[in-house]
Amino acid sequence: MGTREARKNLPGLIRIFEAVASERSDVDLVIVGLTGKKGERPVQGAEAWSGDPLDAATQKDELGQRVRVLGPVSREDLIALYSSAEALCFPTLYEGFGLPLLEAMACGCPVISSSTTAVPEVVGEVGVLCDPEDEEGFAHAVLSLL
Repeated sequence: MGTREARKNLPGLIRIFEAVASERSDVDLVIVGLTGKKGERPVQGAEAWSGDPLDAATQKDELGQRVRVLGPVSREDLIALYSSAEALCFPTLYEGFGLPLLEAMACGCPVISSSTTAVPEVVGEVGVLCDPEDEEGFAHAVLSLL
C-alpha cells in the first residue's frame, strides 16, 4: 500500500516476493496505491520514483500473474484487502509515520515491516520488524508468518 516513491523500496519488495514465491506457490503479491505509470495517471515526479523498475520486475515470466498492481482503490476495497490479506509486507527505507501500517493492524492484518525510522514506534511489539536491506531475512520473516 502506498505511493511509488523510491523510499518505499518496491524493487526490494519484488525481490522479497520472488524469494517467497519460490517457496510458496499459493501466495500472490497485491500492490495498492498510485500507479505512477506514464499516461495512466499524472503523478508528480513519477520518473524519479520506482515506477519503471517495478514495472520491469512485474513483467518477469516467473512471476506471471502472481503480482497484481491495483492502483488506487476505494476505502471499502482497501479495508477488504487488508482484512483478507495474509500479511502486509512493507520494506520501506524511510517513513515519517507509516499510515498503511496502522490501517493494516486496525483491520487485523499481520505486519512485517522495516526496523527503520518511525516504523518501530508505530508497529511496536505487534508486528515483525526487519532490516529493509536484508531481503533474505525479510523473505524468511514472511515465510515464517505464512
